[in-house]
Amino acid sequence: MEINLSIWTLLNVALVAVGTYVFLPLFLVLRDFLLWQAIDRFVITEALTSKINLYPKLVTEWNSKFVGNVSVSSGDGKTIYKINEEEVSKESYDEYRKERDHLQGVMNQTIWYIQRRSNLVAWLLRHYKQESDNPIKKMHEAALEREKETNENINR
Repeated sequence: MEINLSIWTLLNVALVAVGTYVFLPLFLVLRDFLLWQAIDRFVITEALTSKINLYPKLVTEWNSKFVGNVSVSSGDGKTIYKINEEEVSKESYDEYRKERDHLQGVMNQTIWYIQRRSNLVAWLLRHYKQESDNPIKKMHEAALEREKETNENINR
């Protein structure tokens, strides 16, 4: 029994093997490298980092200033404004509400920006089958934890 193999057949098999076992893995490594470079350069920017560091401070300010009972009651032709069970003037109440609404707006914009970027990175990692955790989520959790530790140290 005789087997006839041409030189072209052997060359074709060798090229397929080199392409599959050498070039494809190199291409995938290069693709992953470029993906992480793009994430580092275009997604995780200074603006994102500053917003991640700002958000815990905003939450702390919200919790210290605006968590409490706020009420407005009317009776006998008189309106009573209360903040934390303390009666205040209408001007003080309006200023409190204005400041609270402004802070709430800033907090909403900040967390929306962070979540948008985090969702983009999560989608990219899922699409390109990266098994790494979302770095923005880790940065955000670390910033929240740092602020929590700072507040605990201050309260001691």
